[in-house]
Amino acid sequence: MEKSKNLYGQINFDELINAVRSGKVKTSIVTKKDGTKFRAINVNVWINEVPKFGQDASITTQNKKEYKEEKNYYIGNLKFIESKVKEASPDDFEEDNYFEML
Repeated sequence: MEKSKNLYGQINFDELINAVRSGKVKTSIVTKKDGTKFRAINVNVWINEVPKFGQDASITTQNKKEYKEEKNYYIGNLKFIESKVKEASPDDFEEDNYFEML
């Protein structure tokens, strides 16, 4: 099974607001199972095979059908999180070593 990969990054909130205010971006009202509603914006996340400008992925908005030919708003960047955990070896669990660590 392939190990999952986590991404972190930023969304340019100013550009997101500009996109929504333009009226060109797909938005919707989503109703959760408990009946609460929230406003949502449709996005595309592009994962690069080779990082571009030091980024592993980017986020753009989705335009409404009538604006399909216009450029989407570029609103964010993402990078893969590199694990800083050192993998243990069987030697790390030898009985003598374990009791010395306590």
